Amino acid sequence: MNRRSIYDVADERVLLLDGGFGTMLMQGFTPREIHEAYLRAGADIIETDIAASDHASALAAACTAREAAQRHTGIDPLKPRFAFGAVYPSEDNVVEHVEGLLDGGIDGIVFETATAVEPLVASLEALKEATARRGISVPVIVSATLTREGRLPSGESVADFYTAVAEFKPFAAGFNCSYGPESLMKPLAELDAISDLRIVAYPGAGMPDNTGKYPVESEAFAACVEQYLKRGLVDIIGGCCGTTPEYIAALGRMAKKYAPRRQKKRING
Repeated sequence: MNRRSIYDVADERVLLLDGGFGTMLMQGFTPREIHEAYLRAGADIIETDIAASDHASALAAACTAREAAQRHTGIDPLKPRFAFGAVYPSEDNVVEHVEGLLDGGIDGIVFETATAVEPLVASLEALKEATARRGISVPVIVSATLTREGRLPSGESVADFYTAVAEFKPFAAGFNCSYGPESLMKPLAELDAISDLRIVAYPGAGMPDNTGKYPVESEAFAACVEQYLKRGLVDIIGGCCGTTPEYIAALGRMAKKYAPRRQKKRING
């Protein structure tokens, strides 16, 4: 049985990204164990370790994630899983990173935690060239991190971010990490007002204290993210720094009650 397209699945229901990768590494889990834990928690999309950025490690990370996603798709073909490669769009070796992920057969690319538009656009151009050389196309998620004022750390606005990435027609665009789930509510509303793309949001669990503890626990995290869905602002949700499979499971239980933003817009428009 062939796996369904992520585009088709995303039109039907809210998709779940996984949670924090470094959070789990610090607890002693291996990448394979991290993928398995998030897939068991219900994640539709798992990401490779963003730190696996040279060609060899990116290729290995892609293979590990892809194998885990394929195994869980085989267990339940009605809930296909997808492995995306996580890439920081300001790194010097972005081309090498992307090439390794593509060589590993990754399902898609996530350019995440973008802090400025210019390096993000350069990264998108690099991916466009790499896929054109191969004669392939992969879905791309583009995500920026924001200051407390709701701007990229470069000072650029939500509109600046959207205008820059929209021409590349990514699978989804939105925000991750930042200052916790509440901090993204206003920027998501701003993006919703101008975006024809799917919108993704995967905040961190707040800012850690001096002991490394994150303040927003899983149920409170899910309750806050639920406000995104109630307002029809997002299509894809997940977690970033400080979140674990417990958080993703809580999001999954909650998200079943809601339709994705684009589906609502079609019905209402």
